Amino acid sequence: MTHRSRVCCAAAVALFGMTLQAADKPPDDFVKAMKEAAAFVQEMSKPDAEFNFARTKQYVPIVRDAFAVVERYWLDRNQEGHYFKDIALAEEMIKLASDMGVAANLESPEGIKSSVQELSSRCKVCHDLRREQGPDGFLIKN
Repeated sequence: MTHRSRVCCAAAVALFGMTLQAADKPPDDFVKAMKEAAAFVQEMSKPDAEFNFARTKQYVPIVRDAFAVVERYWLDRNQEGHYFKDIALAEEMIKLASDMGVAANLESPEGIKSSVQELSSRCKVCHDLRREQGPDGFLIKN
């Protein structure tokens, strides 16, 4: 093998390795959390869902716990300080879920609807930044 062939081969291996590191399969708890969050957004975005105070109250701990999983995922990967925005977004989602609980306790459909819209819009921000379609499901871009 010539020197040129070795260099090309090494470059191809390095590029392939970087491609593999560019997106990771999410852990099972992350997948479960995202499915729960998706079910929440789907159900609570339906017409008049904001008037179902009991169901909203049931979703509060589910949504908070889902985004605690997301927060932990980014905290565990933040040794080099690249994921502060992702961590802050997850913390914001946890707060919004708590705010939704306050709105449900006050029986404020406007507050619930606003919280659901805010949560949903923040999901899109993260998905646009960090989610990509893989051959067997979604991957998390690093």
